[in-house]
Order: sequence, then structure tokens, then C-alpha cells
Amino acid sequence: MDEQNLTCKMVDGIPVLRFPAYFEDRAGKALHQMGSELFHQKHACFIFDFQFCKVLSSRGISSLMNFAMKCLDDYRGKIIMANLDQPKIQVLTLVGAIPLISVADSVEDGLKLLMDDS
Repeated sequence: MDEQNLTCKMVDGIPVLRFPAYFEDRAGKALHQMGSELFHQKHACFIFDFQFCKVLSSRGISSLMNFAMKCLDDYRGKIIMANLDQPKIQVLTLVGAIPLISVADSVEDGLKLLMDDS
């Protein structure tokens, strides 16, 4: 597992984006680039896996929010955030990401949520 870079793994046809240990501006730019490629491939539902993410910088949060708005508004997609610890839940709630983006305890639970919605 590459804990320094944003990575994407397809699970049951759903892109699971694993966030790096430190999610900041560089990783945010990688999110937008990877997301653009996935949108081009007709993907609009995503799972964001925060299992290895220790720190969300303000620029990282800004990138996440920009991506979420593009996904939800422009592509009518859905994002599930998985493996969030309590401090991240509090911060993401404070900035309005939650409840805009759904939360699941695990990637598996996120997949079930997406499958239930389809």
C-alpha cells in the first residue's frame, strides 16, 4: 500500500480512492486529475477510503469539497467516505462535507450503500 500518494482501486466496478497519510494540496490536485479521468470513463460514484490518512490540511479539504461539488452537481454522482476517525468526522461536518457526502464505517459498508442506491 502506497501511503504517500492517492491511489485508486476498482472494487465491484466502483472506484475506491485511498487517501494518503497527509492529504494536502499536491494530493488534492491528484484527486482532481484522477477524478477527471474517471468521469471521462463514465464513473460518477466513488468511495473515499481514509484508512491510512492521518492529516487533512485546509487545502486538502478545499480540494475534497471542490471535487465533491463537481461530482454531485455536474455528474449527479455520489461519494461515500469510509474509515473516518472522530476528529475527521468533526472537521468534515464543520466545513459542510457531511451530510453532503455520506459516511460508512468501512469500504465494504460503502459498497453496500452504493449498491442499495442503484
